[in-house]
Amino acid sequence: MIEAIAEMLGGAVISPDGIVFELLPECAADGERRIGYASIMRLVERVRELHWSRDVLPLATAGPIDSITRSLEADFRAPFEINDRVLGRYRVGWCQRRSYGLQVSFSSQRSGTDLARVDLVSVFYDPVRRRSATPPDAVLEALRASSRLTGAVPGRRA
Repeated sequence: MIEAIAEMLGGAVISPDGIVFELLPECAADGERRIGYASIMRLVERVRELHWSRDVLPLATAGPIDSITRSLEADFRAPFEINDRVLGRYRVGWCQRRSYGLQVSFSSQRSGTDLARVDLVSVFYDPVRRRSATPPDAVLEALRASSRLTGAVPGRRA
């Protein structure tokens, strides 16, 4: 799955920090030199998929698991310019029994500018029963351990 994410972003490099990719001209609307919020949300989803494939799926061996985004809050701090190299990162902010917070951020590799931050609240979901679920203990423990490293509090932006 990680290879597929890199392929979708065309020349992306998966690193321990996240994903580094170039914003190609075809990412923008005709005549634009920057991408819009809809394209930025697609990038958020790629970073979230990287997190899911690294941090959740390897530990969810007991059966199918999924998540549903309950809410998101986005802060667009600077334009995503075409031909810039961008680093997309994620971190777990907090984890409870059936939900957790994930922060996705983007920065320009060229200028170091913070471009955007998106805070997601995800609810664990059983795709067979089609309802919220509690994930395996190993998933909860790993996400909680990760969130303790950030010191974040549920419902509060860090």
